Amino acid sequence: MGLTHFPNGVSSFGVPMTGNIPYFLPRNAKTYFVDKSGSDGNNGSYEAPYLTIQQAVNQVPQGGGAAVTERGSVIFVGPGLYEAETRIMDRRYITLIGAGPGRTIIAGGNAVSGGTSFTLPAQPAISGHGFMIAARGTYVTGFTFRGVGSANGMYIGDGLRIATDANYTVGDVKIFGNTFDGDEWDGRWGIGVDGASGPVEIFNNLFFRWGLGGIAGGAGAGKGTSDVIVRDNQFLYCRGFGVDLSAGAGAVTNWCTGPGNVFADDDTTALTNPAR
Repeated sequence: MGLTHFPNGVSSFGVPMTGNIPYFLPRNAKTYFVDKSGSDGNNGSYEAPYLTIQQAVNQVPQGGGAAVTERGSVIFVGPGLYEAETRIMDRRYITLIGAGPGRTIIAGGNAVSGGTSFTLPAQPAISGHGFMIAARGTYVTGFTFRGVGSANGMYIGDGLRIATDANYTVGDVKIFGNTFDGDEWDGRWGIGVDGASGPVEIFNNLFFRWGLGGIAGGAGAGKGTSDVIVRDNQFLYCRGFGVDLSAGAGAVTNWCTGPGNVFADDDTTALTNPAR
């Protein structure tokens, strides 16, 4: 099984488990496993992992009630290519851990049927994302998010109003230790933050070769974005801007780009201002 290939045992799962990694593991936390050798008919244990990340996410209760005592679930995702979009909607306090950048690869743009339109910032509708996060307390580390066609690596927020009868609170999100690969400028944005109330922290990631830029911030349909920190990332060969807040600037508040970010020009578009 692919899960046995992780260095240093399953406790580290290929990602350094140091004291400064912000995992949230209260009592009653549950652990699920996903592997390319698995099946969604399994129980999600180490011995019988799920096949898709969505199946593991769906086991976490939504909203309050049981979610209060069972929050803190950890989902370990084994090596391989995962081509389906994963939606994390109001399933609170989930930590998703991949086998490491370059080993666990998310390419949600390969499965865009039924995808939700996304217009960040002022661009044609985009369907298909690796992860769509409209939840509180989602931590993501150890993945490569690949841009495919019109897809984004990740969408954070409820600006799309994914469910019109719900108003998800999107905050306490941490995205760290991942690679966002635009696949030779095929993908649009590494991350779009749209309609998130914060705090959202994006740190220690690598963004490279994205067609429009590394990170976009904007206002969703009736929802603004606030309290986002982008620090200690590398933006290499991203066309346009490393970080772009050009859409709905009046509704983007308390956004901090820096310190510690590194921006590098690509070979066709000069990044005279790497963030705007």
